[in-house]
Amino acid sequence: MADVGVHARLRAEWFGLTAALQGVHEIGRQCEGADRARAAAVDVTLLSGFLGAGKTTLLRHLLAHSGERRLAVVVNDFGELGFDAGQIRAVHGDVIELSNGCSCCAMGADFARTLAQLAGRESAPDAIVVEASGVADPNALAAAVLVCPLTRLAGIVTVIDGLAYPGAIADPGAGPLLRRQIEAAHLIALTRTDAMSDDRVSALQAQIGREHPGRRVLAAAHGVIDPALVLQASRFGARPAPSGASHDARGFHAVTVRAASPVSEQALAAFLAGLPGGIYRIKGHLVLDAGDCVDFQWAGGRWRFEACVPGETAELTVIGVAADRPAWLAGLGRACGRFGWSIAGDA
Repeated sequence: MADVGVHARLRAEWFGLTAALQGVHEIGRQCEGADRARAAAVDVTLLSGFLGAGKTTLLRHLLAHSGERRLAVVVNDFGELGFDAGQIRAVHGDVIELSNGCSCCAMGADFARTLAQLAGRESAPDAIVVEASGVADPNALAAAVLVCPLTRLAGIVTVIDGLAYPGAIADPGAGPLLRRQIEAAHLIALTRTDAMSDDRVSALQAQIGREHPGRRVLAAAHGVIDPALVLQASRFGARPAPSGASHDARGFHAVTVRAASPVSEQALAAFLAGLPGGIYRIKGHLVLDAGDCVDFQWAGGRWRFEACVPGETAELTVIGVAADRPAWLAGLGRACGRFGWSIAGDA
């Protein structure tokens, strides 16, 4: 059985690498028009982490406190709606969006081309920050960065929801991918630590340090972390070769909910309380009964929203485990039916 597992992992890593290498010829074309005499390649930092870990919050803090550094951002959402990219544009204009796929797999060629285009600009950015989708394996993304002669890997930062970690790492659907995301990291950022005691935070840091030695594990409540650590993470932690279960983005499935009618906070709470198992993440835009448009986030049983620009389409991306899709889709359909909402984008 061990040999079967090793072969499955190697096969998945090979497919991930070949997907990234699909953009090699395009990279070569981009480099022909670039200044090859430029002294240094452009640093690329990868932000990894499972669905709902807090990557976008950390990225927004990074952009707001990056000083004079000119950063370009690549955001990849899993699903039809580019919700995360819209949030980043609110604080930073230079954002390229790769949507409707796992950027380490289905979007491999697009990702490689995007790196070449950004790094090959006449006025190249000081650094590129990539927010990977929550179901992406950062090892394949790192391979694409290393292949491009105009970029170099400045580090991989994996964001972990401190409250959700014990359940997520034990979850048969989320656990294998989360482990690979951690194993790929130079630096680990723990979010939601503001909702934990100091003793619990320290214990969790020690636990993750024992399980994945060589990496700094930093508390990052509300995404607050030193930008210098994020942008040069490879200087502050080890990144041994990954091990463990192979990555397969087909283990997750995304649908779009058209939330056409306004909803009250009380009704929304009831909707969420009635959700079936198998759903990991919900995010998007809603209209409340008072007429307010809000950005909505749900993960690990916790939800929040904040005001957004009026006129945003009321739609939600719902991501769940593919193996349980019939069951959670049926439960989601019943919950949506109470509001007259509909499910779209179900392939």
